[in-house]
Amino acid sequence: MNICIYSSYAWIKIANNYGSILQYFALQVYLEKQGHQAYWLRFKLKDNITLKYRIANLLLKRKDRIRNYRHQNQKGFQDFENKYLCETPLEYTSYSQLKKNVPQADAYITGSDQVWAGLSPERYLTFVPKGIRTISYAASFGSPKMGLLNKLLFTWRLRNIDYISVREKAGVDYCKIFGRNDAVCVCDPSLLLEKIDYEKYLCNERVMKRPYIFSYWVNPIQSLENISWKEVTGYAKRANLELIVTAIQGAEFSFEKESITSPEPLEWLQLIHDAKYIITSSFHGIAFSIVMKRPFLVIPQKGNSSAENLRFYDLLNNLGLAERIYDSNQPFNLQLENLIDWERVEKNVNELREISFDFLQKALQK
Repeated sequence: MNICIYSSYAWIKIANNYGSILQYFALQVYLEKQGHQAYWLRFKLKDNITLKYRIANLLLKRKDRIRNYRHQNQKGFQDFENKYLCETPLEYTSYSQLKKNVPQADAYITGSDQVWAGLSPERYLTFVPKGIRTISYAASFGSPKMGLLNKLLFTWRLRNIDYISVREKAGVDYCKIFGRNDAVCVCDPSLLLEKIDYEKYLCNERVMKRPYIFSYWVNPIQSLENISWKEVTGYAKRANLELIVTAIQGAEFSFEKESITSPEPLEWLQLIHDAKYIITSSFHGIAFSIVMKRPFLVIPQKGNSSAENLRFYDLLNNLGLAERIYDSNQPFNLQLENLIDWERVEKNVNELREISFDFLQKALQK
């Protein structure tokens, strides 16, 4: 079956987000393993710095750091896109253009990630000709505004989706409010694949010779105290571990430019694969740590980005890993070094995978 996927293309092109591009890659690889041909809908209204970047730019007055850091990342992301991702030949820049020239497919998928954090029509596959199946896979609403008008709009938009699945349990509840009682909670695409699937694309040898902690941060950090940075650096020094920092979407402003690494997507994944520990504030930092079975600790986001925490709270609770969320009242080293029962976690992941496999099989059956 030929499948066209609407995902976070525009966001990835702007923000160079590792999790977003790798979750799409995972969905493409999984569908190809099932005998389908999947390709990415290149839809991007504007090639511009997001509002989040603009605010950070104004507050910190570091235009050169935004420009240089984004440029440093862009080539690696573009190379990965060119080599591994199947895409529409045409990059659509308006909904009307998309509606007039719909890419041919047997089915259309929207998802994953926060594709339903807004009400733009393309997010709900409204451009798809009648009679062709429409599917959402692991779509997330984020934290939707629940006024009467928005409820009506969401209700109207979701009527266009034949098979609905969402990433968080809260998404199932939102769907019920919007008149859809058939929504299924599935795993993020990053969890559809196993460690061995990703290792086919990674190096056989360790890139870093010394043991290290990989720390990965997303969204602006008001103060390094908010991520317990003294605890992180202090532990790394005492344990004689190198500390590698990757920070994006405004988080980079909190660190010295020279201390940040900006790997390409598979190098980022390799850093997780080989790390002794991972410390992160990112949903996909957590998800890929779980796939690679690497011990991790989550530092919840604070301030305007704190709503992002709901995404990984849901995942960690589902998998029985809530204790991996950092508690400042407990010793840092004990929390980081606390052994994870990977056999139990894998059992929970496999249960979630089976639900996800079953949903996709039913939605895509001929």
